[in-house]
Amino acid sequence: LIVPLLAHLNLEYPFYQSFIHFGLFLLLLRLGVAQAPPAARQAARAPRLAAVLCGAALIVFSGAGLYANHQLTALERSQFAGFPSPAPWYFATQSERAQFDEMVALLMDYNRTRNAANLDEFMARAQAWSLRHNDANVWRSMMMIEQFRGNQARAAEMAQTYKKLFPLQNEK
Repeated sequence: LIVPLLAHLNLEYPFYQSFIHFGLFLLLLRLGVAQAPPAARQAARAPRLAAVLCGAALIVFSGAGLYANHQLTALERSQFAGFPSPAPWYFATQSERAQFDEMVALLMDYNRTRNAANLDEFMARAQAWSLRHNDANVWRSMMMIEQFRGNQARAAEMAQTYKKLFPLQNEK
């Protein structure tokens, strides 16, 4: 009885579009649950408690993730003005986005202050980032910084690597 409803939900009306289907699904699900005798209910407290604690932890993690998303979006819209250093604990829920935004914030701060330490910090982070991520924009920024510093040999070496890593970018 529930299989046609699930197929219909997956193909036409997902739960977020039809509250009636969601209610019907819950009703059918409840009708399918067998009642356990009272003795079995007592024995099932530990797994139930573990499930409740895991659910609560997921809710807290999701809330922290939503808050971090809101904060990162606000920082991006303000052109990374006042990017916190060190990053708050809740940025760990979106660690890769926060790391990338920290690198961009370093470049934006360099454009405002002309502090060469920001470029050094960006280069260190960008090289570590490039070991795990294939990002053409980070590579372009690193090449431009090397050219700006006058390291033409290093910039040419990076340009050769860039052409190998991003062959479609070279056609533009």
